[in-house]
Amino acid sequence: MGGTDSTPQSPTYNQYQDKSVMQNSKPITLSTTGTEQVLIIPPEFAIAATEVLLHKEGNRLIIEPVIFQSLLSVLTKLPDIEDDFPDVCTGNESDSGNGQYP
Repeated sequence: MGGTDSTPQSPTYNQYQDKSVMQNSKPITLSTTGTEQVLIIPPEFAIAATEVLLHKEGNRLIIEPVIFQSLLSVLTKLPDIEDDFPDVCTGNESDSGNGQYP
């Protein structure tokens, strides 16, 4: 850390090893595949999701699960519709005359 550069520096593993933040941390080696870096997440940090949202805050990468809700669960949270809807002819009713819309 330090120097004349104003870019924030990441603390090293040794600087964190005596702090409580290391209780939920583990040093991981990044590998490279083509132009992409690959991070293998150990089982104790496994995320119960098939998609994640990755974003960067300073020098930190944040990985968050994307949790999709079912359409039914979304619809049950919507307020009831109070509007009055007119009757609509579908053209299949026998008493609708010529099957045309009113």
